[in-house]
Amino acid sequence: RLSNLIIAGNTSDGDGGGIYLQQSDAQIRNISLSSNQAVNGGAVMCSSGAPLLSGIRARWNMATSNGGCLYLSRVSSPLIASIAACENSADSLGGAIFLSECAPDLQNLTLIDNDAPAGGGSAIAVSYGAQPNLINSIIFGNTYDQIVFDPNWISMSLTVDHSDIEGLTLTVPTLPST
Repeated sequence: RLSNLIIAGNTSDGDGGGIYLQQSDAQIRNISLSSNQAVNGGAVMCSSGAPLLSGIRARWNMATSNGGCLYLSRVSSPLIASIAACENSADSLGGAIFLSECAPDLQNLTLIDNDAPAGGGSAIAVSYGAQPNLINSIIFGNTYDQIVFDPNWISMSLTVDHSDIEGLTLTVPTLPST
């Protein structure tokens, strides 16, 4: 369990600039993450396990690939709640959050002024097999598309409930006909 911490100014040549979780059911609460950098998951990388992330404040984190603030992959039923992510960036997908092979409940998120290239999902990028549930959240002022589905993969979905998404801009890939 990690709680009541400030994690700032870290750099990783791999994943998880501030926090890296592998096969972990960690509970992370009330953490401030700023100015961290990594290839994937500028602030936090979660791969496998069932983590709980709550009360996270993330600002100025950067991924040179995916997930400026948070990268979730192959995690089972993670709960991601009360996250405020602003001014994070990714050079590829998911300026704030990148999701792959997971079905997280994303509750009470505020994703503002995050950045990714056009078509990269400045707030959230949904990739291979991800099926997130976005609940009671605000997504506003992010550059380009707020939420995208990775055009390189299939088997993705997104459920939105009681959320405010600026412009409702979703980029859905066109699949080749068979």
